Amino acid sequence: MASFFTKMLAVSLLLVTLCPLQPLAIELSQIKIGVLSFQPKSTSAKRWAVLADHLKKIYPELHHVVIKPMKKDELEKAISNSQIDFVLTNPAQYIRFHNCYGLSAPLATVIRGTRQTPLSGFGGTIFVKADNNRINTLADISTCRVAVPFLHAFGAAQMQQYELHLHHYPVIPEDHFVITGLPHDTVVKAVQTGEADVGFARAGTLERMVQERTIAFSQFKIIHEQPFKDFPARVSTHLYPEWPIAALRHVSQQDQSIVLSALLQMHRIPDGKLPFGVCGFSPPADYNQVENLMRTLRLPPFDRIPEYRLTDIWTQYKTQSSFVLVAMAIIVLLTCYLFVSRRKLYLAQQKLMRISERDPLTGLYNRRKFMNYYEKEWKAAQRSKTPLAVLMIDIDHFKDYNDHYGHLAGDVALTAVAGAIETRITRPRDCTARYGGEEFIGLLPETDDLAAAQVAEKIRIQVEKLQVQHAYSATADHITVSIGITSLQEGDKINRMELINLADKALYEAKEAGRNCVKIA
Repeated sequence: MASFFTKMLAVSLLLVTLCPLQPLAIELSQIKIGVLSFQPKSTSAKRWAVLADHLKKIYPELHHVVIKPMKKDELEKAISNSQIDFVLTNPAQYIRFHNCYGLSAPLATVIRGTRQTPLSGFGGTIFVKADNNRINTLADISTCRVAVPFLHAFGAAQMQQYELHLHHYPVIPEDHFVITGLPHDTVVKAVQTGEADVGFARAGTLERMVQERTIAFSQFKIIHEQPFKDFPARVSTHLYPEWPIAALRHVSQQDQSIVLSALLQMHRIPDGKLPFGVCGFSPPADYNQVENLMRTLRLPPFDRIPEYRLTDIWTQYKTQSSFVLVAMAIIVLLTCYLFVSRRKLYLAQQKLMRISERDPLTGLYNRRKFMNYYEKEWKAAQRSKTPLAVLMIDIDHFKDYNDHYGHLAGDVALTAVAGAIETRITRPRDCTARYGGEEFIGLLPETDDLAAAQVAEKIRIQVEKLQVQHAYSATADHITVSIGITSLQEGDKINRMELINLADKALYEAKEAGRNCVKIA
């Protein structure tokens, strides 16, 4: 690595020889470089000023060089409106801007580190507290709370998600992320304090904090550590190329060559003068692996389902397609037999229809069946001008139950609660359904608020009698339910969904009142 900058000097001299100092194009007498920044603009602008001075020193014809640190949205707007000439951004943003706005191929790649240890790539780290014996491999983190600085951080979220995918583990769902904000140090603190189980951070974050003496390495354990001998930080992912610099469409090839030549001569700037650990630029790296990551994870602009032609399917799946054609021929031959068997098929379809109306876990009606039945009873109530009550039932602190007892125990608890509800909603026209997750809904035709409240109270008591242990509930040491009630009365000017929303509001009031109670809207 020590000879790296010697090679860079040779490349720079070659470029200068190939690109003699001709009079600059009029457009380049003033250039603007947009830089993605996560720090205050005033701070970043001062630190990047050394790059502007370097460009003007190498090419005095550059009368005015402006380096504009920008947030992501500002940078995208500036690119779309051609308000800047060059862009320095992270690899994922570059791929997106290149595909959406036609940025040039990368002119150069940032080198970080030092002259002695130059780094043109970086990776991500996955870590937990050292005393966490529950999490040791990638397989252990899919259901954990994961701290990230922000949702789409390339080095502190997307790299780690892709690593999970490559090893055939599910990626982390968004609702499992604990967003800490920048800097990456906040991710480390979130794991330290127990706010999150796992931390995703850019490789090098832990090493820097150890040098600053804010943490000790013995406090943490690296998950899925990779054996990169020449990389100075502990890393859990593949290495990806550092930030690229690229030109907008309106910048000529000659002007791009001039700026590239100046960038490759940045070895003349002393160590420590450039911001954020940058010590120079190298010829452009290969960013295909970044694009592969984004395509696989369906990140913008690759979040649309691609269009396929029949010829594409045949080319890619020729063997499988042949089997399909053979199967279709067999199906045609079996058509006569299928006609003979149509009675059996009809009965099977009827059975399947019944199954489609039921929640497979609890045996209650599912949401779709409930809504169809609800519409029918709503119309009947309006015609007969009789009340119609809705009960919204939710298991208290059920997420905590699942987290601590596991999903299998959670399924058993859901089934038990469903059975308790059914024992108290028993009339022929009454209806009970699983509305979603740990939420149930009941429909009581010809029932006013008072009568519905009596039924709800019986349900609440019946669930308590189950005595399903829940040591992590803030309400009781066993599973309880909160119930919200409302009813349609003669003269009410509301629609079907508004009635359900009122019951849901009453449920929220029951939770606010301490849970394990019944409230009427």
